[in-house]
Amino acid sequence: MRTIRILYVNPYTFYSVFYFDINFLRISNYLNSRKHEIYANIEEEYLDMRFENLPDYIPENIIYYRSVLKRLLFNIYERFPYDIVAISCYTSFHYLNTLEIACLIKKEINTKCCIVIGGVHPTICEEEFQIGNLPDHIYDVYPIDETPIDYLVKNEGEKPFFHLVKGFSESKIKCRISDKEDYITLKSEIIEDLDELPIIDLSLYKKYASDINLKHGDTGAFLLSERDYSKNGGSFRTNAIVIDFTRGCASQCKFCPLSGDSVDHWKKVRLRSIKKCIEDLNALKNTKWLNIENIQITDMTFLPKRSQRQLFFEEMKKNIKLNGDFPFNLIILERIDTCLPEDLENYKNLNIVPHFGLESTSRTMLYRMGKVPGKNDKEIFSSIDRYLKKFIEIVKKTNELNLIHEFYYMLGTPGEDRHTLKEAKDFLFQTLDGDDKALIKNYKINLMHAKYAAYPGSHDYNCSEKEYGSKIYYKKFWRIFDKKQAWYSIIVDPGSELSLLESVRKNAILLKKIYKIQLNMENTWYKTEKLDSSIGSMKNLLDLLKKLFYEENSTEEKDTIKQQISEKT
Repeated sequence: MRTIRILYVNPYTFYSVFYFDINFLRISNYLNSRKHEIYANIEEEYLDMRFENLPDYIPENIIYYRSVLKRLLFNIYERFPYDIVAISCYTSFHYLNTLEIACLIKKEINTKCCIVIGGVHPTICEEEFQIGNLPDHIYDVYPIDETPIDYLVKNEGEKPFFHLVKGFSESKIKCRISDKEDYITLKSEIIEDLDELPIIDLSLYKKYASDINLKHGDTGAFLLSERDYSKNGGSFRTNAIVIDFTRGCASQCKFCPLSGDSVDHWKKVRLRSIKKCIEDLNALKNTKWLNIENIQITDMTFLPKRSQRQLFFEEMKKNIKLNGDFPFNLIILERIDTCLPEDLENYKNLNIVPHFGLESTSRTMLYRMGKVPGKNDKEIFSSIDRYLKKFIEIVKKTNELNLIHEFYYMLGTPGEDRHTLKEAKDFLFQTLDGDDKALIKNYKINLMHAKYAAYPGSHDYNCSEKEYGSKIYYKKFWRIFDKKQAWYSIIVDPGSELSLLESVRKNAILLKKIYKIQLNMENTWYKTEKLDSSIGSMKNLLDLLKKLFYEENSTEEKDTIKQQISEKT
């Protein structure tokens, strides 16, 4: 019987959080659960470029990087002659390296190898992989009238990839005759019943056990890109694995890449049975070589169906009573408006760390972000008032329980102006009835600040320039071959009344006040290292703006910008 060898590749990214993604695990596990339908033996290997001690993927290193990458891929091919290479171009920050790897394999390793890509970026920006649309530096080594991509997967990958492999085993599907042909977009098909997904099996990732289990320190969070790489001898390190209990999101936050019309499957919320969810957790617990601090549940809202959530709490308690505690924390994404006090009590008892998508304490910004639904403005603002009241209740309850938590808080989002900044500050510094001090001075509030990034697919990405006079300076930042690529995604003027420079300055002042107050309250979540990193990020951003604007403007314009930056700094 024929053997089909599959190499799964997680490419280099210009920005990454410290998680081992589940994407290939679910795809591989699903494929193996149906291997009896495939007329071939399946062999698999996983390659994660973050953990291979490669030189930095930057213009200065490109010749050296390509030689090292070629040697790595060739050495794998010698002992594991792969027929299919599946590359996860999950985010826009993976785009350039996805093409780099695909081109090198096609040109230097195995011209007949079938290359498949998938992920959020190909789903939203499919045209970026078409013949003639590749970035200029790729054409240094690859013909302009070709594309190395054979098949492109949009939306979820499990079923389309299974059908592709099955088709290969039956000789019904073949690679393109020539790279000059257009790639083929596979028919989208989602998992309607998430219980079709087998219980998680980490075997594919075991080769990276030492990287998965290694601990790392905290980093700043003012910029998402500040969390890009924690390097140790050239390798990345993680302290978490992500898994999913549900898929889809009913919310329509305008800054989210999933709020547009490009990711249709995400509009449909699907839930895995609680029995399967807990079996997944037990499988991770019983993986002998795994010693991890955190499991991140990627649900956009943790178990959004109230009955399912309550059942989860009950079954978790039974499971712990029978089998003992889990050796890791669960990190979940939670909504302000759906969280109940009893949820917080259960989180405390079950070692669950909620991360709330607060986003802002400005009524106006919450409206502009589309954070809460409503039929008309009056209804929406009434919901926002309830939302902010609920936030205060959650703050009080988390303090009462001494519950570890985080509130995500976005800065520089389209629509931000001087009024919304004052509104947000006034809310945090208000004195509540019965309290002797301001809200931010009376309670420990863990605000994880993150700078808005203009990700394609979102409503704000498509419409904010017209609605607020925002300016997204680098709308296709993912094509910029530069070690600071992630920074280009955040170079956005929030609106015609507030520039990025002024937004950074005003938010930095507020951020320093919050840190000072919370440190004086002995809130150990805030560390001086975080503040130093955040402020350092702002300074780095200003330095980059100077460089970019100096290079791209006339002498007269440069002098004006230089004066403005100097004043803002």
